Amino acid sequence: MAHRALVIALLPAIGLRALAVLGFPPAILFYGDSFAFLREELTPGTTRPSGYSLLLALLRPAHSLTLVTVLQHLLVLGLAVGLYALLRRRGLPGWGATLLVTPLLYDEFMLLLEHMIMADAVFIVLVAGAVALITWRVTPPRPRPSAGCCSAWPASPGPWGCRCSS
Repeated sequence: MAHRALVIALLPAIGLRALAVLGFPPAILFYGDSFAFLREELTPGTTRPSGYSLLLALLRPAHSLTLVTVLQHLLVLGLAVGLYALLRRRGLPGWGATLLVTPLLYDEFMLLLEHMIMADAVFIVLVAGAVALITWRVTPPRPRPSAGCCSAWPASPGPWGCRCSS
C-alpha cells in the first residue's frame, strides 16, 4: 500500500471527528457570529462574509446543523488529503508528507472550528486549497550549469568577473 502512513494517520482523525459529532450534537454555536450566519444575511457587509451564509442557505433544505458540521469536518479531511498529494507530487516520501499534514488532522483548535457554525473552517479550506491548486502545476526551477559560475562571480579573476551566459 503506497499511502499506508496517510491511512494510519487518517483513521484516528476520522474517529476524533466522529466523537465530536456524536459528543456535541448538532453543532457549537458561537454567540457573536453563528446566529448572524444562520439568519441568512446574504447581503454583502463589512463585518461578516456573506459567502458562508450562502453555504448555509444552500444546506438549509436539509434542516440539519449536523450536516453543516459533518461537511466542514469532511472539507478539512479532504484538504489534508489534497495537501498530502501536493507534497507527494513535490517529491516527499509518504511518511514525510503525512508528518506535515498531521497537525491539520489533530489540532484541537481546528477540530473546534470545524464543529462550530463559523466561517473559519471553510475559509481555511478555501485559501489553503487555492494555494495548493496554484502551486500544483508550478515546477521548481532546475539548476543550470552556469549557476555555479555566476555565483562565484565576485571571486573570479579579472575586472568584470566570470562571463557566463545565463
